[in-house]
Amino acid sequence: QRTEELLKAQNQLELLSNVVNISQNSERIEQALEEIASLYREAFSCDICILQVIDDNGLTSIQGVSSNLGKVDNWLANDPLAIEAIASQKLQAVMDVSADTELSHVTNYQTLGINTHIVIPISYRQKLVALISLQWQQPSKIRPEELDTINTCTQLLALALNSFA
Repeated sequence: QRTEELLKAQNQLELLSNVVNISQNSERIEQALEEIASLYREAFSCDICILQVIDDNGLTSIQGVSSNLGKVDNWLANDPLAIEAIASQKLQAVMDVSADTELSHVTNYQTLGINTHIVIPISYRQKLVALISLQWQQPSKIRPEELDTINTCTQLLALALNSFA
């Protein structure tokens, strides 16, 4: 138990250290977003990670996308889960899209075969600055404490993103 917790803490620290390095060494925010999206996709073993800047409570065209499914389009502007995450400024998660009556009919979930989707709004000083989307093709068994870990690691992105403001 203790070894598992130490390993988890070490992995989180490594992830955040890499985010800091990327934000300090990237000249353009687009480059940083792409690299951070890749980092988070690998860290949380998801199939797609989209990290997108928010301005005035709306998604902008500034984004980073990482996918192990080849090139994918960013469809968050039309995603009910992303829209709700922005409106509520709270994490939104669906662990089994096929069991969700609202999302199971959304074309992009069907086209990409996405079964688990977590969308987290990222705030800096009570202002939304970005949105991260983690997508898996397999239904997930993410435990609540793992969701808390993902959320905490994501909220710390606000500091890195603010360095480009």
